[in-house]
Amino acid sequence: MAKLRHLALQVKNLEQSAKFYEQVFDMKRLTEAKTPLGDAVMLSDGVMNLTLLHFHNEKSAQGRGLDFVGPHHMGFVVDDKAAMLK
Repeated sequence: MAKLRHLALQVKNLEQSAKFYEQVFDMKRLTEAKTPLGDAVMLSDGVMNLTLLHFHNEKSAQGRGLDFVGPHHMGFVVDDKAAMLK
């Protein structure tokens, strides 16, 4: 059995987006990261982890472009990795 536990979204404005998820969905800010590729804010509701991403340049945006807003990647927790890979 697999369960969705992580979702990453590319956003235009990290702070505005983080405040939205904090206020509307009562998510808690866990941490922030600033890297040469881009910046991120990580939030959680206690079960799901939501990471908001903002990239600094076209190369780090991995082909999506700096203006893209939407899903970047997701992560699942699985009970049996070997069985899941089959």
